[in-house]
Amino acid sequence: AVEAYRKMLDVARKIQEADPADQRARSDHAIAIMRVTALLGPEQAPEKIRLLRQAIEMQEQVSRVNANNSSNLADLVYSYNFLGDALEESKQPK
Repeated sequence: AVEAYRKMLDVARKIQEADPADQRARSDHAIAIMRVTALLGPEQAPEKIRLLRQAIEMQEQVSRVNANNSSNLADLVYSYNFLGDALEESKQPK
């Protein structure tokens, strides 16, 4: 499953790179990152944390462009939740 999600992530990244101004593509890319991290185990905590921070940054960029995008804001909440879980799992403070 992880390999299939990584392929999805690669496609989402390419779509976003094709049009960096496309906020939907940026949001979809962040969601793809979140899906990959959901499959990473505790032994992969550093990668999981790095990826979640990347997803959060992308979702915050979307929020700066459109603060009323409730779907993106909901995804941002989940990303912060997943990041908190990953940090707790890894025993990292932030």
